[in-house]
Amino acid sequence: MKRLSILGILWILWGPMGSAWAFTKVGTTVATFLKLGTDARAMAMGNAYVAVATGPESFYWNPAGSAWNPKSAAKMGYTQWFAGIRLLAASAMMPVSRYAVVGVGVMAVNSGPMEVTTLEHPEGTGRTFSYTGTAVSLFASQRVYTRLSVGGAVKVIQEGIDHSSAMGLALDFGLRFDAGWHGLVLAMGFYNFGERMRIDGENLKIQVDPNPDYGGNPEASARLVTSDWALPTQFRVGIAWYPFQGVPFLVAIDGVHPSDHEEQVHLGLEYPLGPLALRWGYQFRSDVGGLTFGFGFATQKPRYQIGLDYAYQDLGILGGVHRFTLSVTR
Repeated sequence: MKRLSILGILWILWGPMGSAWAFTKVGTTVATFLKLGTDARAMAMGNAYVAVATGPESFYWNPAGSAWNPKSAAKMGYTQWFAGIRLLAASAMMPVSRYAVVGVGVMAVNSGPMEVTTLEHPEGTGRTFSYTGTAVSLFASQRVYTRLSVGGAVKVIQEGIDHSSAMGLALDFGLRFDAGWHGLVLAMGFYNFGERMRIDGENLKIQVDPNPDYGGNPEASARLVTSDWALPTQFRVGIAWYPFQGVPFLVAIDGVHPSDHEEQVHLGLEYPLGPLALRWGYQFRSDVGGLTFGFGFATQKPRYQIGLDYAYQDLGILGGVHRFTLSVTR
């Protein structure tokens, strides 16, 4: 009966989202690097992580999770995407009381150099440019009840391409509930709620004829005006639990409702073998392949723990993605 209750909870939480499955707004948001994720353990588990995150990576996955692990901890991660794109992430947290935690998280993406082309020089002008994206988050979480925690984060977002950039603010919010049975956790998060962003900069300056109907006019300086675009807001709900009594086999399931794409279901599995943990995952309704896997290794020292995690994601025709994360917990 308890397993039937779990399925019922999932149906209640996920059901209202199902009606939007046929509707998609791909390519209508800015700062899409915010959807890339930051943690190797999460990627290896198919990004089914809203109910799993309790470390400093909670700033991205669920800011309410860190209240369940009130320790000083730090993480650093590196992701090698396709086409030379690199993603760096770093986060740290510290307890301020027995049930409250504050922290900071940073994610930064860089495209690497790309060739500038024009109509006159389709093979390249000899000049290069790059795309950058950065988000800095301050987060806090608090257990407000024996089994319930809440958390929030405020983030500053910046995107830049060549000599132009855009900046904005956004908020994240999360809840985490420990059901107290087989390690069952229910969680949800709301992400990237904030102002629209508009790009501006030196690249938008142009020279125009103020009166093209009459010849001989000197050119005047002008600036192109771009449209503003919404952030990729997202709602995520998930569970994590150990379905087999006495067996440390973790199962996690997330339902993801993004503002600019179809809904997805993420599945993650983890099985520890002493200091080694094996992980698998799959992202259903993914555009270019959803299989993920990886492993983690942790070593316990007298006063701290060091962990190293690796994940691989198959993106089909785009190739594979590798992610590494190093963590220190005191």
